[in-house]
Amino acid sequence: TWDLRCEGVRKLPDDKGHIETTTGYLVPPGQYTVQMRLGNNEVVEREFELVKDPRLSVTDDELEAQHALLLAIRDTHNQVNEGVMRIRNIRAQLEAWGERSDVDVAIREEATRLCAVLTEIECVLTNPKLGHPPTA
Repeated sequence: TWDLRCEGVRKLPDDKGHIETTTGYLVPPGQYTVQMRLGNNEVVEREFELVKDPRLSVTDDELEAQHALLLAIRDTHNQVNEGVMRIRNIRAQLEAWGERSDVDVAIREEATRLCAVLTEIECVLTNPKLGHPPTA
């Protein structure tokens, strides 16, 4: 089934590491192709036209422009979330170095300092008031 929406924003992982995708935006009117896989793995394709709701007073071009903007916003949001995930990964590695007893004290201190810097960056990219703030 298709709800006439594109892929939404990929959220940051929850406490258990699951990453959900939000509901995407409605696609604009136009030509689309549907693929169905039958029980014998045969793939059947059919083209169809998605038409605009006649109650809307906007043009197809306006809907297309709106959709392009929404996709650009979604893609930027996904890039920010991917950056936050990289920050969290690097911070976890630095925390591991900071906890090692076989590493020079200066390296452990620098790892701790860098964790704090990464936490500051993450707090700029995310809203820690919405959930638990990142640990440093």
